[in-house]
Amino acid sequence: MREYAIAASIYVELIAGASGRISNLLRRAASMAVGIVTIDESISVFGDKKVEDFWTGIAKDDGLHLVDPRKVAHTHLIETSMRGGKGKNASPYYSARYIANCFNAWVEGREIKFTRVNDAKAPILIAGTSFKG
Repeated sequence: MREYAIAASIYVELIAGASGRISNLLRRAASMAVGIVTIDESISVFGDKKVEDFWTGIAKDDGLHLVDPRKVAHTHLIETSMRGGKGKNASPYYSARYIANCFNAWVEGREIKFTRVNDAKAPILIAGTSFKG
C-alpha cells in the first residue's frame, strides 16, 4: 500500500473540488483504484496535465460536452449505484472497467457517448500502465 501513498494523496487533492455527491462517488474503491493507477503510471506517458484534467473534469463537470469521456464517466458515477443503492446497479468490477475505458478514450483524444464493458471480470486495461488487474 505504501507504494501508492503519493498517488493516492494526489488523487484526493485532484477530486477535492468535487461537490458532495460526486466527491463520495469518486471515493468508491473502483474509482480510486483506477485513479491511483493512472496517477502512478500514466502520468509518465501522457503527462501530469492530461491525467489530472481527466480527474478534475469528472469531479467538477464544468460544462463538459456529452461526448467528452470525462462527462461519460461523471454520468456513469451519478447514474449507477453499488448493491442496494438507488439507480442502476453496477458492480465495482464493472465500474472500474467503465471508468478505465473513459480514461483510455480521454488520453487517446476520442469522443464517446458511452462505453461498453463486455466482461466485468476481464483484465482492466488502462492506457499508459502495465496494470492488468
